Amino acid sequence: TELLVNPTHFEQQQYLICKGKSVLVGGKNYKQTGVYIDSLSNQFGCDSIIRTQLFVDTVRSRLQIDSILCFDKKDGIIELNATSGIAPFLVALNDTSKYSNLNRFENLKPGSYILYIKDSLGCEESIQVILLQAQELMADLPIEIKITLGEKISLQPILNFIPTTIQ
Repeated sequence: TELLVNPTHFEQQQYLICKGKSVLVGGKNYKQTGVYIDSLSNQFGCDSIIRTQLFVDTVRSRLQIDSILCFDKKDGIIELNATSGIAPFLVALNDTSKYSNLNRFENLKPGSYILYIKDSLGCEESIQVILLQAQELMADLPIEIKITLGEKISLQPILNFIPTTIQ
């Protein structure tokens, strides 16, 4: 009589995935960074041990906005800097077909913008920014006033803003 002993099969694998994705190992989905050990049966009915090391890449960024300063101007600035992910990073404004390494956008008019940042694995983050139109400042006198030379009068204009002292 001959006895055949099949050894335990051991396999190691590593995955690097983007946040929101998952890895399927032995019927189980994994989507968090960690080390996972799965014991499966191979074609001979023996244990097959799979050690999976998973890293989930999360792209995050810091946004800096310089708002539009004056009414009817196009002087808004948006800058996007990566704080996590795998370098190098590419950035796009409104159009993901136009990624570049430029992360600062200037001379922006009022409106809605979507910024995209992508790392070297292709993992992405998107951020929506709304640049508001600065208020048009207006002052008006309610009626026509006639004064004679040497006469003093106190004027009360109608304003669409709260006056402050400018230094």
